[in-house]
Amino acid sequence: MLPLLRAPQVDGGYFIYPPFQDIPRILQHNLSIVQQKQVTIDGLSLLDLQQLLRREIASKTEPPLAVSQIADSLIAVSGHQPELDHPGVWLKHFFLQGFARKFGAVPLHLIADHDLPKRNYLSVPWIPRSEEESATRVLIPYDRADLMTPYELRPLYDVSLFTAVPQRLRELSEGWNFEPLALRVWPQSVQGGTQLVGLLTHLRRHLERLWGCQNYELPVSKLAQTEAFRRFARHLIADLSRFRKVYNSALQRFRDEKAVQQPVRSIPELEADEVPFWEVRGKQRLRATRHSPLEKLRPRALTLTLFCRLVLGHCFIHGLGGALYDQITDALIADYFGLAPPHYLVVTGTLYLPLSPDVQAYCCGKQRTNGENPNPAVFWHLWRDVYWNPQRHLPAGAPAEARQLAERKLEYIRQEPPLKEHAARRRWFQTLRTLTETLRGYVSESLQELQEQYRMSQRCHRCQQVFRRRDYSWVLFPEEVLRPFLTQFLDGKPIIT
Repeated sequence: MLPLLRAPQVDGGYFIYPPFQDIPRILQHNLSIVQQKQVTIDGLSLLDLQQLLRREIASKTEPPLAVSQIADSLIAVSGHQPELDHPGVWLKHFFLQGFARKFGAVPLHLIADHDLPKRNYLSVPWIPRSEEESATRVLIPYDRADLMTPYELRPLYDVSLFTAVPQRLRELSEGWNFEPLALRVWPQSVQGGTQLVGLLTHLRRHLERLWGCQNYELPVSKLAQTEAFRRFARHLIADLSRFRKVYNSALQRFRDEKAVQQPVRSIPELEADEVPFWEVRGKQRLRATRHSPLEKLRPRALTLTLFCRLVLGHCFIHGLGGALYDQITDALIADYFGLAPPHYLVVTGTLYLPLSPDVQAYCCGKQRTNGENPNPAVFWHLWRDVYWNPQRHLPAGAPAEARQLAERKLEYIRQEPPLKEHAARRRWFQTLRTLTETLRGYVSESLQELQEQYRMSQRCHRCQQVFRRRDYSWVLFPEEVLRPFLTQFLDGKPIIT
């Protein structure tokens, strides 16, 4: 049973599950599953299908593997879309490398190039230049929008947009106390027709190599072209009626247990004649049916991790999102294949842009004290109390008549007429209102000050919402902050105690 999956809120914090000391036991359990001879897939045992797959992918990885390197080796797997994600996602790559070093495994990262792009831009925080402006996020597009073509089929449409990113970023980061990494590593020139996935992947891998992270990588589009994957797909399609029943049941059970209303993100139930794969047709990715050609199939999210955890590797490393939804895959493995599901790891982290306190204080004016910024609601509720109950907030130098009015109001409050005496209650309320309006004149300065504090705290709060986000791309960070955060796991020391 997974614990509550939440990203760390502390700057530089990370989340790893299960505990380090449990990993050897998990590996032993996972290694035993592939030895289960009672499970066959398209006529092959799990072990035979695994060996077939390893012979096929060895030459397809980057850099290429020798078959002898992976024939009987422990393989640790992670995967993600080829996007410029936040440091917490990139942390998985470095954890994978450290894990492999610690346990003598082959580190394999899957590039989910069969997925559709989520975005075509960088989101960049903008620091206001005056008190009349508010902090906001500005989008820098690095290509024209096309959210319907999978990465594997998508070229870079607009070279000028891509190469203009450093200049746009330089303008927006003026006033920052550090230089974004993108200004040093972003390609200055790109040839037309270049695949976008290749550009984004190269940008990431170049730094990984420099920083000591030497993972092997395999695009999912190439994984789907192997005979082992096609046999896996053929097996599920041949037994579609039973698999669809188990699949839909597992999905509904997950929704019920998590009290999630359908659909669960992008995981719909399988309809009649629909198979758990995508079909690549032209430049589109469509829902596949039992009649779709095997060579055109690509795995869906659950089908991919199902294949990876049973056939490809011995330990899968998830982020938060994948870990949450792979509980459905656990049910598929248990209910369809009759196996105890292999365990997986969950790794993520949080890193905030290291904007200096001076930059953030510029947004917050005088509100920032000891690094804390009161919530605007504090000032709003205080202003309301001063406005409606000025007798509670008279200044120390208030004249005697103000004190007498305050006492009179308190006494009058205690003389509230019964609810049934409507005429008496109207007179009572009108007197209270008159007393309150008179007393309000003695706290006018406090009301004005609280209004200004409320306005500034709102501005500060909006700034914090912009600056204190964990989802900014790693290309916006300086190397001196980003590199230690990522490489802390490379030596394997924190992985097991």
